[in-house]
Amino acid sequence: MTGFLQGFFEEEILFEAYETRVILKATEKAIEIAIMGLAPEAQEILGLVNLPRSNAAQEPLAKLFTPRLQFFMAESRQHRESNSLDELDEEKLLDLEGVAKDELPHLPEEIEVKNGSEEMYSRLKEFAKEVEKSWCCDATTGYDAMQLSAALAGLLFMAKGLGHEDDIPDLMKRVANRIHANQQSRYLASIRFVWREYLLSGWLREKLGVSLESTTEYARFILATTEKRLDEGPQTADELYADYSMEQLLAELDRNTISSPSYQTGEYAAYPSESHDTITSILLPPATASEISETETRIGRPLPTDLKDFLRVSNGCLRVKTLPLPAFQLRLPPLSDIFWEDDDFMLDYRFILLPDVDLGIEVEWPGIEFGGIAFYEHEGQGTEYVWLLTEELVEKTKGVLQKVYDEEANEEQRKKIDDAILRIYGSREAYDAMKSCMYLQAWGEPTGQKIWTSFRSYLNWVVLESRDMRELSPLKVPENIL
Repeated sequence: MTGFLQGFFEEEILFEAYETRVILKATEKAIEIAIMGLAPEAQEILGLVNLPRSNAAQEPLAKLFTPRLQFFMAESRQHRESNSLDELDEEKLLDLEGVAKDELPHLPEEIEVKNGSEEMYSRLKEFAKEVEKSWCCDATTGYDAMQLSAALAGLLFMAKGLGHEDDIPDLMKRVANRIHANQQSRYLASIRFVWREYLLSGWLREKLGVSLESTTEYARFILATTEKRLDEGPQTADELYADYSMEQLLAELDRNTISSPSYQTGEYAAYPSESHDTITSILLPPATASEISETETRIGRPLPTDLKDFLRVSNGCLRVKTLPLPAFQLRLPPLSDIFWEDDDFMLDYRFILLPDVDLGIEVEWPGIEFGGIAFYEHEGQGTEYVWLLTEELVEKTKGVLQKVYDEEANEEQRKKIDDAILRIYGSREAYDAMKSCMYLQAWGEPTGQKIWTSFRSYLNWVVLESRDMRELSPLKVPENIL
C-alpha cells in the first residue's frame, strides 16, 4: 500500500504491465485528490479509468472502493461536469453508511460503532488514548497506526450520531495531523458527512498548508500519466535496455544507487555486514571461472549464460535502490549466497504463469515443484522470494494451461489467455521459447507474483526500479515517520 498522495511514480505506471493495477492506483489517487477538495479533477480521473477500454477497466470499481467512492460521488453531485459516473439512490447510501460503521476494522470486539451508546463512545475514547501511547501510532505502516486510524474514524461516526458536534472539529484536527498514517485517509473517506462538511470544501488541503496550485498540478500529472499508459500500453524494461551491454547496465544500477542521498547513511547500505566508511560502488569483484563452476557443482544445476555474463562483471552487488521509496534490497546476491531451495518449502506457493489476470476460467496452477535456485536475502516477514525455476516446472505448467485452453476454455476465455500471454511475455513466440524463468513471490501473499523469461530480463527490471522517478506529490510525509 502507498501513503496518502504518495507512491504514484510516472515510470512505474508507464512500465506497469497490468492495466488493472494502473486503474486501481489511479482510482486510489483520485479519491485522495477529492479528499483535498478537488472534486472536478478527481472526477475526470475516475471517468478516464472507468471507460470501457478493456476487460480490466470494466470491473466494478465501486465495489473495490466501497464506500469511499460512492460517498464522494453522492456528495459532489453539484461539482460534477458530467454524469459519467454511476450513482446510488439515497436508500442505498443510508444502507452503505451502516455497513461502513459496522465493518470498521481493528477495534475491540466489545465496541460497537454502528449502534454506539454514550458508554461505547467513552470506551472508544479511552481505547484511542491507549493506542496513542505507542511510539509508532502515527506510522505509515503497522497495526498500532491502523488501530488509531480506525478509532478516530469510529469516534467521528459516533460523535455525529450521538450529537457530540462540539467534539468533531478536534477529532478532524487529530485526523488531519496524521493523514499520512496507515489507513487514516481510507477510513476518513468512508464517513459520508465528512465529505459534505469538510473535505469537498478543501478544508484538509488548507489545514495541511498545501496550495491549490500544487494539488491541481498533481491531479493533472495523475490524469496525464494514466491516460498515456492506457492509450499506448506498457513500456518494458527489456525494450528500454535492449541495446545496453552488461557493463553499461550495471554502471547505471551503480550510479542510481550510490547517488541516492540516503544510501551512505542507511542501515541497509552495505552488504555483507562489515561497515564501510564510504561506499563508492555497489559492484563487487568479478567471479572467476572456478567460482562459477564450484557453485554449479554445489547446487547441482548449470547457471544460465546471461547470469554467468553478469557474474563475470560483478559477483553479485551490494544492496541496490528500489521502489517505492529510497529503500535498498539485496536483489543480486553473490555466488556465496545463491543456493538450491528444495520444493518442500516452495510447495506452499503456486507457480502462476499468468499472475494477476482474471481469465474467466479456473486454472489449477501447480505448486512450485522440483526446487529452484534462490536469489534472495531472508528478511523475516518482508522477504520477497526470487527463484530461478526449472525447465521441468515451466514445461509442466505450460501443459496445464494448454490443456485448459484446448479442452475447457470457450472462445472468450481463450482470447483472455492469448491477451494475457501477449501482455506479460510480449509475444506468443517469446512465451513458447521460455524454458526456465525468474519468479518473485512475496512472503505469505497469494497474489502479487512477478515473472521474467530470463535472468537478463530480471536484471533489466532491477535497474529500472533503481531509477529516480517523477512523483510530484504536493505533500511531504513528516520526518522521522516510518
